[in-house]
Amino acid sequence: MSKRIKEFYDPQTNQYPYPIETDKHYLVVKKNKGIVFDKNYPYIDKSKSFRFKFKLVRILLRLIVFPLVKIRLGHKVIGKENLKEYKDVIKNGVISVCNHVHMWDYLGILRAIGDSKRPLYVLIISCFVNIFLDLLFVIGFKMGSMSVTMGVIGVAIATVMCQVLSAAIVLFMLMKSIGSYKLYLKEIRIDPDMLRRIISIGLPAGIQTTMYTISNMLIQTAINEVGKNATAAWAAYGKIDVLFWMTISSLGTAVTTFAGQNFGAGKNDRVHKSTRYAFVIAFIITLPLSTLLYFYGDIFLEIFVADREVIEVGIQMIKYLAPFYFTYIGVEVFSGVLRGMGTAVVPMLITLSGICVLRVAWILIAFPLNKTIETIEFSYPLTWITTTILFTIYYIYYTKKHRL
Repeated sequence: MSKRIKEFYDPQTNQYPYPIETDKHYLVVKKNKGIVFDKNYPYIDKSKSFRFKFKLVRILLRLIVFPLVKIRLGHKVIGKENLKEYKDVIKNGVISVCNHVHMWDYLGILRAIGDSKRPLYVLIISCFVNIFLDLLFVIGFKMGSMSVTMGVIGVAIATVMCQVLSAAIVLFMLMKSIGSYKLYLKEIRIDPDMLRRIISIGLPAGIQTTMYTISNMLIQTAINEVGKNATAAWAAYGKIDVLFWMTISSLGTAVTTFAGQNFGAGKNDRVHKSTRYAFVIAFIITLPLSTLLYFYGDIFLEIFVADREVIEVGIQMIKYLAPFYFTYIGVEVFSGVLRGMGTAVVPMLITLSGICVLRVAWILIAFPLNKTIETIEFSYPLTWITTTILFTIYYIYYTKKHRL
């Protein structure tokens, strides 16, 4: 960078030699038409690693864009015109998203130190307050009787207030704590190195979660082509199998925390022990839950659906998929342990190939040849088993390579 630019954007170069301790620098923007940028300064990273990552991103985009186009053109939305009434409400939803993210960030800090009770208490309080505020705005303030739009706005306000309250409670807990994780508002700043480490683990984990959403959107498109009964049954089934997904994902979060703590402390034997115990706990939860849903799934379906034909389709879905829940356990446990040990990119790629690419390929190739609900359902055990095998192979390879 040229000397003149340095003088304008880095006034304290004598006290803090550039670029050392860049977090103590500050920017001063001044108008100067005579600024000349150094043409030789490497504004664009031309290293091999950067070019490899850039090409990898392009490949991922090419793999995802086509399915998204298929999803966009294949969805059948009934009552789409009604969404126009809520256009302003949806646009302002970013406020709720921000509050939601802050709340889960704070809860994640508590879980990371092994405190799972207080986050549970906060969520319980949050749920009850949300219910109370929903009733208050919709019924007490009679916003529901004004119009459907006003009722939606009332529920949205209640949700935002609930999330703000939850975030405030956990923020207060962190400020009043006495451990190393105590929060000092005046000392909040961006630590470049810590930010890089968080992104290196958090971003691949986020992309990994997104893969499920993308593939499920394509699944929904295929379900819609089967018929209205299948669409309604799939929606009801989604409300039931969330019991398994919420439970197993929570276990994955727990094993990530436990494995990460022991890996950081150098207790590798406890990392392996956490993996074994996570499998045992997962099987103890999954097998009875699968059995319950298999034999009594119709009772759960009747809570959401009254049409007998839809219930019959839903029962078929449950009896086909519930026995295969145990095949997904390895995906959640192994990916959680590997993230805890600091590797997140490879688990993301395994999930991308095993869950997203394989499932999308199956729907795009097999479903057009045999447009039945069973063809769609088979994509789940197929991808669960394949991804579990890939994770098992990589887990063994990673632990042997690093002598863990």
